[in-house]
Amino acid sequence: DLPCDISFINVKEEKFLVLTGKLNESVYEMFVTNITPESTIDINSYKEGIIHKNGKGNYSLILKNGVTKIAIENIGKTFNKDYESMSRLVSALLRHGVSLEFIVEQLGKDCNFGSFGKSVSRVLKKYIKDGERVMSNQECPECKSKNLVYKDGCLTCPNCGWSRCS
Repeated sequence: DLPCDISFINVKEEKFLVLTGKLNESVYEMFVTNITPESTIDINSYKEGIIHKNGKGNYSLILKNGVTKIAIENIGKTFNKDYESMSRLVSALLRHGVSLEFIVEQLGKDCNFGSFGKSVSRVLKKYIKDGERVMSNQECPECKSKNLVYKDGCLTCPNCGWSRCS
């Protein structure tokens, strides 16, 4: 059983559900699916849950709110198959210690990841520690400094105060 955070993300009018499993308070794995009008997933009031491994490749989302209930049986069969491989890849990177900043940067480079990449990036940015330096050649559009850091999940320039989220 892994504790998980439950996130709902909107990207270009497409809605995503992202389950972020944590091991020892570190991001360990992700399950991502888009939410369509046909979706039967109704966990909007929950922000946390438990990802329970039932067997090889079979995971369930368990919610506790006074009463324990299984909210999603067999996540792999319920979630969108188009995002399964990409979710597995992100999870593999997380399990093998690849930095969150690097994963976010790489997802932002490839337009083929589209809305999936943007939704995962938005969620992962929340877990990047404040003050962590950006490890790329990006520069501040205001003062051209390459001394960029993350603050509240946003790319920020400590020299002039510019923030991508402002």
